[in-house]
Amino acid sequence: MASWNYATCEYCPYGQIRVGDAKYGKCVKCTAGTYASIIIGADSKAHLECKPCLRSEGKYVNTWGTGCITCKDEWVLEDDPLQDKCVLCGYCAVPGVDDHTRTGCVECPPGQVPNVRKTFCVKCKAGWRKHEKCLGCERCRCEKDGYVCK
Repeated sequence: MASWNYATCEYCPYGQIRVGDAKYGKCVKCTAGTYASIIIGADSKAHLECKPCLRSEGKYVNTWGTGCITCKDEWVLEDDPLQDKCVLCGYCAVPGVDDHTRTGCVECPPGQVPNVRKTFCVKCKAGWRKHEKCLGCERCRCEKDGYVCK
């Protein structure tokens, strides 16, 4: 939402807030990683304030600076903090989750592969193992003592 700038008799552009005197304040852009959000003050009047989008939660600021975009479950934010885009994890990795915090991609441990949606790791069934190129689970090799997973 744009905010009214009384000094110039116009609204501040999206992603900007009015600072300084309520009537004659100037428009300033929210800092990187934050967006202009409507806040209802103690006086019951609405004003704009810059609020953060937390990268650790898989969120980044939309193009207009008016809210957060959240990466889909199977996506994570690009490792580069200057790049605001969601990317898929590699073949054998899923988004890392620690107390519901998105922490990047983590490799599935031995004997596990990503589920179909690539949102978490699942164990291979008994007698099966993770394919070396992580193309799913494969049957263990037959050796003279039976099937052996290595």
